[in-house]
Amino acid sequence: MSDIFISYASQDRPKAQTLAEALVQQGWSVWWDRTIPPGKTFDQVIEEALEAAKCVIVLWSSQSVASHWVKTEAAEGLRRGILVPALIDDVRIPLEFRRIQTAQLVDWRGEPTHPEFEKLVRAVANMVGQPVGADIAQVEGEAKPPAEPPRPERLPVPFRHSSVRKALPWFIAIVGFVGVLVAFWVFQEPKPLPRVEAPPSPPPRPVPEKEIPKPIVEAPAPAPATPPVAATPRPEAPVARPTPPSTAPTPPKITPAEPAKPTGGRILDGL
Repeated sequence: MSDIFISYASQDRPKAQTLAEALVQQGWSVWWDRTIPPGKTFDQVIEEALEAAKCVIVLWSSQSVASHWVKTEAAEGLRRGILVPALIDDVRIPLEFRRIQTAQLVDWRGEPTHPEFEKLVRAVANMVGQPVGADIAQVEGEAKPPAEPPRPERLPVPFRHSSVRKALPWFIAIVGFVGVLVAFWVFQEPKPLPRVEAPPSPPPRPVPEKEIPKPIVEAPAPAPATPPVAATPRPEAPVARPTPPSTAPTPPKITPAEPAKPTGGRILDGL
């Protein structure tokens, strides 16, 4: 009994083998080789393996979307609720299977850290359970590979790690672009700055007569004041002092006699 049944078109056998080997490395048993043993029919072998599987992985490609057998096997997995679709070509999935989330393995080349492969591993683990170990894994229909040292159990990578891996190339591209811009700015030759000449000054504008300021005539400064000349004092006139009265007796005042007036007659000249 196998854990996983892989449904694919015969033209997609290399891709199916790569997926089977990757799932075996995870610790699950996978049925994918459609070699019919002697004494059994193709329908009988397919039906027994499909009924025993715990998970059905269908690989949608340009050949498998037109394959009657692939769609029949996918329909059985859908009926049992164990279908995990994976897209390996950019094609339109048949209508009845479009409602189920599909792993995008178009650019997957077998690397176990691919975000979409990790998503498929988590979906298988939810249906089948965690693998017991790589030492019990076996691809039915092929010889068991040589024994290898036991490997530690690989747990599904959290979704945040896959998101970081998706964003890492963009981050590296942005950092590289910024580095190129900085290097170009640092190593480019300095260019001389353009010489800016001052524009010529406009000719002087004639001033109208009304605007011509009139000269201001200042009044002459006043002459310094001449200090007054002191008046020369005049000699004072002697003041008549009263004569003290004489003690001597005053002589009598003699009054002269008036001449006699002629009474008549003519006075002779010479008198």
